Amino acid sequence: MAPGSSGKKSDKKRGKKRYTPQEIPNVSEATRIRVAEILEKFKKSNDDVYKFEDNLCNRERATVHVLCRKMGMKSKSSGKGQQRRISVYKTKKEIPVKEKERLVSFTFSEQSKAVLQDLFSRYPPNDVEMTENKIGESSGTTYKVRAHRDDIFCKPAMTRTEIANKVESLASRIEKTPHLRKITEGRSKLPIASFRDIITSTIESHQVAVAERIASERGENVGDSVGFKILMSATIDAERFSKYFGGCPIIRVPGFTHPVKSFYLEDVLSIVKSDNNNRVTCMKSDETMEDASLTDECRVALDEAIDLALSNDEFDPLLELISSEGNAKVFNYQHSKTGVTPLMVFAGKGRVGDICMLLSFGVDCRLQSNAGRTAFDYAEQDNQREAAEIIKKHMDKALAPSPEDQKLLDKYLSNVNPELIDCVLIEQLLRRICNDSKDGAILVFLPGWDDINRTRDKLLASPFFKDPSKFDIISLHSRVPLAEQKKVFKRPPDGCRKIVLSTNIAETSVTIDDVVYVIDSGRMKEKSYDPYNHVSTLQSSWVSKASAKQREGRAGRCQPGICYHLYSKLRAASLPDFQVPEIKRMPIEELCLQVKLIDPSCKTEEFLQKTLDPPVYETIRNAITVLQDIGALTPDEKLTELGEKLGSLPVHPLTSKMLFLAILLNCLDPALTLACASDYRDPFILPMIPNEKKKAQAAKLELASFYGGNGDQLAVIAAFDCWRMAKEKGEETTFCSQYFVSSSTMRMLSRMRKQLQTELHRCGFIPKDASYCSLNARDPGILHAVLVAGLYPMVGRVVPHGRNSLVETVDGNKVRLHPFSTNVKLSFKKFKVPPLIMFDEITRGDGGLSIRDCSVIGSLPLLLLATEIVVAPASENDDEDGESDFEDADDSDEDKTENNDLSNSHGGKKIMSSPNNVVKVVVDRWLPLESTALDVAQIYCLRERLSAAVFFKVKHPQKILPEHLGASLYATACILSYDGMSGISLPNGPVDSLATMVSAADIGPTNNEKKTVPQNYLKSLMNRQNSGHSHSQPSNTTTIGKNQHQKLASESPTVNALETAMYGTAVTTGKISKRQRDLLENCHDLDPWSSRCNAVSNGGFGPPATGLDGVVPSNLTPAWYWTDMYAAEVIYHDRMTNHKCRTLNPAKATAFYIPFYVGLAVGKYLWFNYTSRDRDYHAVAMLNWVKNQPPWIKSNGSDHFIMLGRLTWDFRRLTQNDAEWGTSFIYMPLMKNNESISCRVVDCSVTHCYDGAPAILEAFLDSDFCFQPKGDGFTRRSAFDCMLAGSIPVYFWKGSFEYQYEWHLPKEASSYSVFIDRKVVRNDTSIVKKVLGEYSREEVRRMRDTIIDFLPRLLYSRSNTDLGSVDDAFDVAMEGVLRRFKEQKRLGNY
Repeated sequence: MAPGSSGKKSDKKRGKKRYTPQEIPNVSEATRIRVAEILEKFKKSNDDVYKFEDNLCNRERATVHVLCRKMGMKSKSSGKGQQRRISVYKTKKEIPVKEKERLVSFTFSEQSKAVLQDLFSRYPPNDVEMTENKIGESSGTTYKVRAHRDDIFCKPAMTRTEIANKVESLASRIEKTPHLRKITEGRSKLPIASFRDIITSTIESHQVAVAERIASERGENVGDSVGFKILMSATIDAERFSKYFGGCPIIRVPGFTHPVKSFYLEDVLSIVKSDNNNRVTCMKSDETMEDASLTDECRVALDEAIDLALSNDEFDPLLELISSEGNAKVFNYQHSKTGVTPLMVFAGKGRVGDICMLLSFGVDCRLQSNAGRTAFDYAEQDNQREAAEIIKKHMDKALAPSPEDQKLLDKYLSNVNPELIDCVLIEQLLRRICNDSKDGAILVFLPGWDDINRTRDKLLASPFFKDPSKFDIISLHSRVPLAEQKKVFKRPPDGCRKIVLSTNIAETSVTIDDVVYVIDSGRMKEKSYDPYNHVSTLQSSWVSKASAKQREGRAGRCQPGICYHLYSKLRAASLPDFQVPEIKRMPIEELCLQVKLIDPSCKTEEFLQKTLDPPVYETIRNAITVLQDIGALTPDEKLTELGEKLGSLPVHPLTSKMLFLAILLNCLDPALTLACASDYRDPFILPMIPNEKKKAQAAKLELASFYGGNGDQLAVIAAFDCWRMAKEKGEETTFCSQYFVSSSTMRMLSRMRKQLQTELHRCGFIPKDASYCSLNARDPGILHAVLVAGLYPMVGRVVPHGRNSLVETVDGNKVRLHPFSTNVKLSFKKFKVPPLIMFDEITRGDGGLSIRDCSVIGSLPLLLLATEIVVAPASENDDEDGESDFEDADDSDEDKTENNDLSNSHGGKKIMSSPNNVVKVVVDRWLPLESTALDVAQIYCLRERLSAAVFFKVKHPQKILPEHLGASLYATACILSYDGMSGISLPNGPVDSLATMVSAADIGPTNNEKKTVPQNYLKSLMNRQNSGHSHSQPSNTTTIGKNQHQKLASESPTVNALETAMYGTAVTTGKISKRQRDLLENCHDLDPWSSRCNAVSNGGFGPPATGLDGVVPSNLTPAWYWTDMYAAEVIYHDRMTNHKCRTLNPAKATAFYIPFYVGLAVGKYLWFNYTSRDRDYHAVAMLNWVKNQPPWIKSNGSDHFIMLGRLTWDFRRLTQNDAEWGTSFIYMPLMKNNESISCRVVDCSVTHCYDGAPAILEAFLDSDFCFQPKGDGFTRRSAFDCMLAGSIPVYFWKGSFEYQYEWHLPKEASSYSVFIDRKVVRNDTSIVKKVLGEYSREEVRRMRDTIIDFLPRLLYSRSNTDLGSVDDAFDVAMEGVLRRFKEQKRLGNY
């Protein structure tokens, strides 16, 4: 074969055809059925290989190959000639060896480097023993674990008397209310009503008695841990369940249906071919059910005769009735309670002569009793072989079509794949029904939405069906809008025929009372799980006999009807009796964890083998591996403490771990949405109008990008948040309509979120007021980390594939993105290296493998949260043998332990010897990334500490994290905020609105469509929050207001503000005032993720503080506020308006305050792809105006000052490089003579803090000393909180001890604080305890008194309060500013 040629050419030369899964070679249907049954049986077994006999022809082997590919198995032919055989293998996950490729490169930003340098200078990796709290260790107390009680076992919440009163009250209401009385009368006529006494007596004599006896033996009451359940089902294999549960009683309640004629594919082909009115018209009402003319006496006689024959072998009464009546309604009579027919009686008793007699009369062999058994089943069960053989031969003969029908069937099946939906045949059959009958709705069962759309398009393209006044064609699917679903229940006007195209949702969940005709495709979409390939399957498959019966019954619910099965009688006989149980077709991690909670000492596989339908070994093994990877189980399958906590929540274990991480990172709100959506359903509905498809895609894209990324999960989070705001504002209908969101799904998600949040509170993981657990909910980097935690290990990378992109997964598969995904048009060309993708599952459908819901992620969250990372040289040439350890497929625990250590091996030491060495980091032994040795070492340490933090919180949910873990968690949140989105391409500007995207897509509304939403609708929706909304971010700095008298001091220096509107004088034109008003009025737009309106409310103090009960005396609580650290500019401005030295005369002013909020103005532009010009815009505009004002011109600005409410590095950009952080405000020429007092602001970003103020203050109140938390500033917020609580700060930096806040703190630092040099502490941490131990109680008291004396100098009071002679922080700062200006003037400096 020439280089670059493919195997297809070779196949062509040999004359062979390669069939696709949609094609099936021309073989008999019996062969297809037999091969499919063999493969299904093999798939469910524990065998790895199956070999077919050598008697298969080429076409039959081709059929095997096609079905194997569809089922995710491999097949291979071997041998020649007559000896050629085909072998089938269950494919198993393999880790492929990767060729040299472009690597995703990751390096920390300068901000992250500063955070990490600070962290590891205080808490070096070697100084903290990280092995004490390993997540993977057994709890050692699992014998105490008990499974959660099922609420259904519990006693009612009401007493017997209360229940009796309730029943009496209801009876009275029914008597007085006509509507309720009508409902009650209707219920009394239902078939089940006559079984009331039987059900009650059975329960009392069996379940209740047994439950009471067992409870008594256990010394308990019924409802504590012992109870009973009643299982009700219309399609269950009742006999099998009863046998499994020790022969528990079965109560059979027959359902009533009108007679339904059934036709199969052979009949349908004949019907559509015939020109005559052939078998299409159903029975009229006067031709009802065959046994309808039987008198009540005759029915009673038949019931008694059947009972006598079964119980006493008295057959004469039954034979007499059969011979005397002599018609089909007696031959096929079914017992009123059991559904047993005369043929079933004779079959079970082996009365061959009577069987032959009934068969000669044309009795129906296919009838089933209420237990779902036919006459053949009765004969086999009772070992009546001759009877069974006779019945089987008769059934086979009945199944065999006439020669003409068989020829027609063979010809059809030779041209059409029976596993695909034949829209042409459906259209022909519908046309025939409509031509030959006038009334009655038609229900068509189809597998999925694509088939519904194809059939609908086929019908609408036909001139016969396109007239909407004659035909109302309705699509029914679980994801269509509720209004559309309700249409199926409305009867059409006279002359109009209703045709419903539905999935199996109409089998049991929906009853459409005017349906007379049912067309059953025999196919359904069934979700399953392939444990050998780790993929979910959502493929069209054949229905079970139970489902076919349900579909057939839809035509006879309210009147006689006809059902057309679009599959042959042979296929009908081969259908499985029941659907495959969910335990055999779904991943079972939750189930395995619950097993360990029930019996921690058991082996999971042995336990599950006792179930009614045990899952295959590979499924159990995969689940155990997942639980071990997340730390729920140890390598020897013992339950860990983390596992206990994961199992305590009503969600998947992976979801539980995501919630724990979200709580630690203060990102709980979106995690709750993700957790509930994954357990329920996608909230997006399907567009019903063809030209709305692009509009729906555009809406979902806008929602996804609203939270700073490309992802379907982000779209779900944004959709819920926007829906919640729309609902509060009375705009729910508008939002749901325009963004294709299901309001009913959102309401269910809202209820589920509340329940899950309540459960988290009940378990002690979050406080009752959980608002502080969501402070970082809008931080994209942290949000993406939570997303990774919830979806891991489902990770892949995007690779080019022609014009589109595919996702490469761990097993080497190249998987396409589903058309419904927001990333379906993700262009590989936008990325320098392959972007990473997290997804929920891989689905094998009829069109192959696909990923529907996925999100693009950065590499940092993956590096922090992956199960395993190993290091190799960046260059392949560094490996002598050309292979790396990570490519070894050996998964032994020993290998894993060695690979996870970055420095144990000689090679590891060599690679990591220099911090700047570029190394390859391999995630989970397949995904290579690139970074420096130092960055990798720091990530590794953070991984260990993050795991330890999770373990600590799981074990001690109410306790504060140890200091080193708290600092490490804070650092992790910081670097995720800075670099969590690194590598993700983000929009260059504001998010396009739906209106813009729809316009660009050329989707203009038709005359019948609603107008699209206005520009920036989502942003305005989320930003028009009221001040009390729970998702306005609370602050982390505590301030206190006071109500004391404040005296004026006329002899003090004066200050003038450059503002017109505020002061009512013509000093300036008022331009600055307008700019700052614009900022406050548009407070919802100051932050890229959420509103800042709460933060700037109450003059910058923020909302009143909550959650302080037991921390702050109740009489002081009203004086406390949750103040945002970035609101100091507003606080100063508010205070300046009422300053005692303020003057309106510029000539008398000592200094000039510039009332502009530079920090607030720049905040929005610090993130995403804004340019340096964007970040400087407001500051430049302000300075350009100020420099032309007379006071500035007079002094060149030397007596002007401005308050900057952010860290100084946000204002210290050195270049015009767009990638560099912040604005260059401080370095602008006009600013070099001015003073910045930004150090008055606590250095703690609201999006980074991980503990609420109440918890911190409570800890300080119980402490004499508090340690300095070093960070990106010399003094952190908690140092002030420490002193606010009367605790003595301990500093480790000289600058913090002596040179910070000299205006506010005593000059003698040792009078209120302690200094211990950090260098000494690094060498010997015990020195801290020694130094502090030398302070006597009297010295401690004296130092705390000093703190209390200067405490007001650290607090801000409201501008309308009167503090008397007490100066607060603002007064101190202003006194210092004015004193400095006055001194400068005295010295003649300006």
